Amino acid sequence: MCKKIISVVLVLTVMALGLCLVACGGSSEPKADVGPQYITAATLKDKLDNGDAIKFVDVQGEGAASYAKGAVKTTTADITADTMKGFGKSTIIIVGDDAEAARDALVAAGGDSSKMYILEGGMADFTYPDYVE
Repeated sequence: MCKKIISVVLVLTVMALGLCLVACGGSSEPKADVGPQYITAATLKDKLDNGDAIKFVDVQGEGAASYAKGAVKTTTADITADTMKGFGKSTIIIVGDDAEAARDALVAAGGDSSKMYILEGGMADFTYPDYVE
């Protein structure tokens, strides 16, 4: 009798977890690639001023005139799933001459392309001292 009750409880628990995963969007399937998206410097500044969660991936290379504060500085060839650790649900802004290839590498590494934007005009157009180092 006790084994039967434990079996029933176990089955109900597994069913409840499955239902929760489906209801919460817990699919492990990757999202479709939406293709490259672009953002202007002014729109990006507005998002930063509003406190939106933004992470920068910078593929400009060494010696660039400026970098976004807190940017992950890397090369397209070095992008892996580890590059995105700690990004969570943040919007990702990609900066550099190789930004489209970097975006593709981030998507290939499991990143959500719907949250990735390439900065139009790069850091040359992003001249807001509060956000640049």
